[in-house]
Amino acid sequence: MRKCFVLLFFILLQSCATDGTSPVGPDRDRLSQQQLQQALGHFRNRQLPEAQLAVADSLKSNPNNAQAHHVAGLIYQRLGQTSQARDHFESAIKLAPNEPIIRNNFGNFLCSLGKYNAADENFSLAAKQPDNPKPEIAYTNAGLCALRAKSSEKAKRYFEQAMQANPGQLTALYQLARLNFNAGKPLAASSYLEQYSNHSQDTAKTLLLRAQIEQALGNLESMEIYRQQLRSKFPNSPEVRKANALVATRSAQTVTATEKPSPSHTDTDWLLSRQPNHYTLQILATANRQAISQLLTDNPLPDRSAEYSFNNNGTQWFNLVMGDYANLESARSAMRKLPESVRALNPWVRRFNSIQRVISQKGF
Repeated sequence: MRKCFVLLFFILLQSCATDGTSPVGPDRDRLSQQQLQQALGHFRNRQLPEAQLAVADSLKSNPNNAQAHHVAGLIYQRLGQTSQARDHFESAIKLAPNEPIIRNNFGNFLCSLGKYNAADENFSLAAKQPDNPKPEIAYTNAGLCALRAKSSEKAKRYFEQAMQANPGQLTALYQLARLNFNAGKPLAASSYLEQYSNHSQDTAKTLLLRAQIEQALGNLESMEIYRQQLRSKFPNSPEVRKANALVATRSAQTVTATEKPSPSHTDTDWLLSRQPNHYTLQILATANRQAISQLLTDNPLPDRSAEYSFNNNGTQWFNLVMGDYANLESARSAMRKLPESVRALNPWVRRFNSIQRVISQKGF
């Protein structure tokens, strides 16, 4: 559950004020908070014995400091002292039952023990708190826990909720791509990774998944490009060994770069002439242009469509968009009218200005 812990540790550092009114007086309360900050510093630096002593001092200064109990729970969890961790988490929950950060971390702790239903309840409570500034964290952690419980459909629903709260939630994007790929939907998986690349650079995991997707689509040239990028950027990663195991099937056909036709200049002119603040639907993004041709053959789109392409780290990406909508609601309405097979690719709404910027900067 390492990815889950990184997310939770981030949100923990955003808020560590005491909850409620303190019965020990302002001086003792202030001292407790100072000692808690010391404990957090040690915890962040993985100095667990020092963190344990500092949080004990914080609780001695103010036994009702909910965040001190919360941090103590995290420290004991990291130390593998489950009983003490649970006692502190439960004390924190009693003192601050509506604190989303505490609910998040308690959910992670319960999930690590295999208490999936109880973990799910705490993640849901955290996500639904009105004062939670990052509900996508709770939804993402709930999805990771559902994966651990071998409930892929439940995990997918949680990751989708995380995306609704924050379309740039990287862990949710990667996991949705992986789930769709495992379900035999490489085009949908590719779309999620394209969204991922709008917010972050590739990691070893995303490069491996890109290579696997291109192999599944029969685009062996692109598969090899991603394998080479993975070897170059992350030579010592376990993903390199997995990438080396990818073998081109005999039936797959390699399409060379000279055989890949570019989108027409008519499409380019149309895209550049749109109002920059208008919206369109991104239907598909893929390194295999044949996939776009096949999609248009199998699924005639109800509105004007256009293609554009750009080069990303040596790979030519082909993108299919549809429609010109003056406002967000019109775009969403058009999305609801798409054929079910196209909606399964997880299209998303974007402004023309972002597309025009890509065309102007990188061209074809």
